[in-house]
Amino acid sequence: MKRLILVRHGNTFEEGMTPIQVGCRTDLPLTSYGQAQAKALLFHADSVYSGPLKRHKETALVFGKNVIIEPALNEIDYGPWEGLTADEIKAKWPQEYEAWNAQGKWPHGIFVGTPEKHLEMLKNWVKTLSGTVVGVTSGGILRLLGPNQPKVNTGHYCEFDLNLNVLRWNVKP
Repeated sequence: MKRLILVRHGNTFEEGMTPIQVGCRTDLPLTSYGQAQAKALLFHADSVYSGPLKRHKETALVFGKNVIIEPALNEIDYGPWEGLTADEIKAKWPQEYEAWNAQGKWPHGIFVGTPEKHLEMLKNWVKTLSGTVVGVTSGGILRLLGPNQPKVNTGHYCEFDLNLNVLRWNVKP
């Protein structure tokens, strides 16, 4: 039986910093708190996959296995939202920001690419898996897999069946 656990990378902003929207074009490392979050993720895994960003790879390394870089796990491209604070995004795109945060509704014309393309890549990747698999990704990809679910916190995980149906969501290890 396949078990797919997708982990959101650990924290990338130090306490007291103002978080900004980071996507596939911003390659931040984990903070010391983010490293502690990663170390709390104790799963037996037959294989470990990671998106290509530093925050993905650093989180995946806690499993002590060869980490396979998987492009389907890369964060999405937030277009003009990248590098802005939540307040800046809300001021310019209030409806789109609310729809994305509340329901995971993709803001066409703002984000680069399409949700269908990301989901197709994920489904094709899942078809190749066997055993218990851990994949480290970012919040945007997880939003696509759980559009009516709340945002997944850093260092938390979700579990899926073979068809990418949600079994567990935003679980703190």
